[in-house]
Amino acid sequence: FKDKTSAGGSELNPFAWHCNTFDIHADGNNYDTVCLWNAATNTLVSCKPWTDTSINPNTGEPWPYGGAEWYNLPYGHYYAFIFDPCLDTLLRIDTTVAYPYKSGASTLPSCIAGQSAVAVNFNIETPMPWTTSVYWPTDSLVATFQSSGVNWLHYYPAYPKPGLIKVITEDGCGQRDTSYITQLPLNTARRIEIKGGCPGPLGESGNADILLYGNANGYGGQGSGASVASVKIIKKDSNTVSIPQNYTVWNGTEQVYYLTNLSTGTYILESTLGCVGYKVYDTVTVKPYVYPLQEQTHITQCGTNAFAFKDSITGGIAPFKFEILETVPLIPQLLTGPQSSNTFLIPPGTGLDTIKLRVIDACGNAHVKNFPVSHLASCLPLDVVNDAEKQNQPEGLITVFPNPSQNDFFIKFAKKKKTSYRIELTNSVGVKLYTTTIENVDVQLHRINRPLSSGVYFIHVTDIKTNKTESFKQLVL
Repeated sequence: FKDKTSAGGSELNPFAWHCNTFDIHADGNNYDTVCLWNAATNTLVSCKPWTDTSINPNTGEPWPYGGAEWYNLPYGHYYAFIFDPCLDTLLRIDTTVAYPYKSGASTLPSCIAGQSAVAVNFNIETPMPWTTSVYWPTDSLVATFQSSGVNWLHYYPAYPKPGLIKVITEDGCGQRDTSYITQLPLNTARRIEIKGGCPGPLGESGNADILLYGNANGYGGQGSGASVASVKIIKKDSNTVSIPQNYTVWNGTEQVYYLTNLSTGTYILESTLGCVGYKVYDTVTVKPYVYPLQEQTHITQCGTNAFAFKDSITGGIAPFKFEILETVPLIPQLLTGPQSSNTFLIPPGTGLDTIKLRVIDACGNAHVKNFPVSHLASCLPLDVVNDAEKQNQPEGLITVFPNPSQNDFFIKFAKKKKTSYRIELTNSVGVKLYTTTIENVDVQLHRINRPLSSGVYFIHVTDIKTNKTESFKQLVL
């Protein structure tokens, strides 16, 4: 509470607070007595000599004008007439005194793994002891603290799941405040990216790099009070080593650590983070370089209609360049040189038999492949085959059941004789996404589950013995 002060500096101020009462001091007035009145009832409390006291009990320093003190007064409204040296007269000074109840809690980031932090505050005028109790969302008490300062930081065991933490602050008079906070424990979340190198003097993996992306709190030290974490390699292929990070940078959202020019092998990374050196470990394998390989087996064209062909690659290192080297018959407008897109648009009326494609990766290694063009006589959409009349009934049935929301296809075989089948899944432009062979099948349920985007897909089931193919068109939502 602010002291009630006159222009000349004379004061009427409380200096001690209790649970139900308080103590107050009035400056002297150069007269024989100083009197205090209850303003609510306009009654005299008492009069005391202006030399009743000389020392401020809170500071140990003398009161500037001496004065008088009253103890254990009920909280309320009071006034006194005090001499003002500037005005050279008595002035009435009023004050209102209430219990100084104030406490609360807020969350702070923690720099210690497994612990969270809560900041508590109390009014310095509030009677002690000051107690803080922390409850998990399960309402179980996990920690109790005695605070010795008006602002205090307490660590408690972090709750392992999401939820609000309840914090109760209580002063020496039993006055409480309840706060609900979201804890901010030390976050060890991270992700790792391997950027493979090209084969060369450093081995089959070349100068591969490991990049560790650490979160802002645990690795970047953002708001946690801890310094930026460090990362090093402590083992390679079970052999103890000590390879520190080459450098680390803050990219605006994550702390990125670079460990560069690494040969093929299995590495163990040690991250040291937080203010007490908490450690976490990751195992990372740098694999040998794999030369690029084009996966598709053929291209499908409907009559002489325009179509799109999308190449797909395994191995190699991005970015890739794709190029049509040759067509049979020759279509000069398709020989446009290297491009970054793996999709080629074939104009109508071409009637192609073969397309020769080359892919080149970032290392300069290439793969060249001739793709035969399969021509469909009919350009009508394939029927969705799902009833007995559209199948060869004397030999039994093959039925496809889609599960569009789960990216599932179920192929039900109900044949009278055992045989082997080749199953292929392609998209609407003929790119093969899945292939398998099942043997000696008569009655069986085969499931296809792939991470497919929305669109139309074709399932081709080929009897390996007769080379007869049944095709099914299905939709993924």
